Amino acid sequence: MLAWRIPKVHYRVPCKFFIAICAFRGVEVIMTKTKSDVKSIKKTWENNWFIYKFAFKISPIYVIMNIIFSVVQGTMMFVEHILLIKLILDCIQYKRPFIYAVYYIGAVFVLMALWILVYKSYDAFYKRKAQEKLFKEMNFRIYRKAMEIDISCYDNPEYYNDFVWAMSEASNRIDGVIRTVGWLTWQITTIFCSGLFVVTTNLTGLIFVAVSFTTSYYCNKKINKLSYERDVELRPIQRKRDYINRVFYLNDFAKEIRLSDIKNKLYNDYSDSNEDIKKVIKAKSRKITLLSFLNDYFFNTFILNGLYIVYIIYMTSIGAISSGDMAALFLSSRKLNSGLGGLTHVLPRFGQNSMYIDKLRKFLDYDIKIKSKVDAIQVPRETGTIDIKNVSFAYSENQPFILKDINITIKPNEKIAIVGQNGAGKTTLINLILRLYDVSGGQIKYNGFDIKDYDLKSYRQNFASAFQDYQIFAATIAQNIIMDNVEPDVQKIADAVKKGDFAEKLRCLKNGFETVLTREFDDNGIDLSGGETQKVALSRVFYKDSGIVILDEPSSALDPISEAHLNQSIIEVAKDKTVIFISHRLSTTRMADRIYFIDNGVIAEQGNHEQLMELNGKYAYMFNLQAEKYKDGQVAEAIG
Repeated sequence: MLAWRIPKVHYRVPCKFFIAICAFRGVEVIMTKTKSDVKSIKKTWENNWFIYKFAFKISPIYVIMNIIFSVVQGTMMFVEHILLIKLILDCIQYKRPFIYAVYYIGAVFVLMALWILVYKSYDAFYKRKAQEKLFKEMNFRIYRKAMEIDISCYDNPEYYNDFVWAMSEASNRIDGVIRTVGWLTWQITTIFCSGLFVVTTNLTGLIFVAVSFTTSYYCNKKINKLSYERDVELRPIQRKRDYINRVFYLNDFAKEIRLSDIKNKLYNDYSDSNEDIKKVIKAKSRKITLLSFLNDYFFNTFILNGLYIVYIIYMTSIGAISSGDMAALFLSSRKLNSGLGGLTHVLPRFGQNSMYIDKLRKFLDYDIKIKSKVDAIQVPRETGTIDIKNVSFAYSENQPFILKDINITIKPNEKIAIVGQNGAGKTTLINLILRLYDVSGGQIKYNGFDIKDYDLKSYRQNFASAFQDYQIFAATIAQNIIMDNVEPDVQKIADAVKKGDFAEKLRCLKNGFETVLTREFDDNGIDLSGGETQKVALSRVFYKDSGIVILDEPSSALDPISEAHLNQSIIEVAKDKTVIFISHRLSTTRMADRIYFIDNGVIAEQGNHEQLMELNGKYAYMFNLQAEKYKDGQVAEAIG
């Protein structure tokens, strides 16, 4: 018979369950006794539920099957490791026919075979696909947010750290929450099966269980908190060490570290970072080691594997329980110990997950400041006037103003040059025009409307820009120019690279527009020189064909001949466009209708080239320093 041995006094069973419920209820009351604990538990629940709800929405079958398989696995392990042993020993003790034992064993092994076949099929054909689907959806959600967050967030180290954590931990936390729920379900199933057997066979063992569970839970909670604090302290140090790693393997730094002694500083910084990491680990490891010893040995091994086993052996010796019960209680106690030990490890994992998920949610919940209004208007097709009125700007309230009382009017098709020393605020002004930042004071208007009134995407699409810190992506030349994943217009690209002075280099490439840039993912990719990459960036501007062109240091990496070709292209291509130059190399300023010289955040001089040279001020001084490069004869010769 597939049945447990029922205790002699049947009426005591409901009492046992009542006592068990009270015991565990008492543990629950202790765990939630303070207000801060309640808030912490609520926060942990909300954060883990956020991920679990997301996973269920994207892949409900995966989430449900994870729970079902955990329940089945816990039940099958109880049947195989405990119930089968008890039934076989009962057959021996009560001299039942041998065929009973064969039936029991055969039934269990058939069930195990079916279970393994189903689980392995699920794991091979569905589970991994479902995981990748979840990771993809969450990463896309992060990418979309990353594209929308204010540029100012990159200036905030605390928020940037959260951003990095969100990017690096998102997939781990999705997988972590689902696995933790699976482990919890498994442990609860194990505890239920083993605990039910213990309670219905010998209630006293529940006292051992309750003491072990309560002490282990709080011990593990403290260990996880210390581990998290250690990770928080290590993160900025590891970022510094990771930076040094990148310096040594990125091509960008290869020449500098070979031609200078900067490597000595990097060696020292790396050693210092390692020492700092050792100090943090040492400071936390002592407490973690002590708590781990108390948890693993005293609160689990000593109480359940020591004291409780002595107790059930005594009960068997006085005839209170059978040999089958003794063996099953012994194995159940170990399973219960394992289940509760696992529970004390699993439950704090929800708290650990919560700490990381909290950073992810802060990133995703960030209230974007620079965004379109609900009733935003579309930018008209015709190029309009840009009015910069009394504009001032500071990156934060605690920092000095970068720009002060700037007034500029840029009419359609005008060519405007903004010049000045490094740090004068030139690029900052461009960022304000593009509404990458909002002004601290004053107003910027386009076509008579405040730029905040326009739909943000529509407004920015009105500009084609090339920044001095341009980037080349691990993609084809065509994709790097059109900056999209659409079918390329070959003729339009050819015109753009010609205007960007990249056509000659392109003719030398075997795969032409389909040549992959960088060797990040393709061994056949190519690395361009600084001047060549700048020409690709300029080709983007000519390809976009927008009404307003912004060129931030457009010739900084070009040789004089290429610079002259660029100037000629700008004159020819941009005659019916508004062009805003930012430059230190003043060859481009001669073609400007007006030049604004910014010094210490204010407009110090303005006028065309001839007027400013006649003024003989700061602009004239800077131009004369470079005069030998920009003599008319040399430029004409270079173009010709």
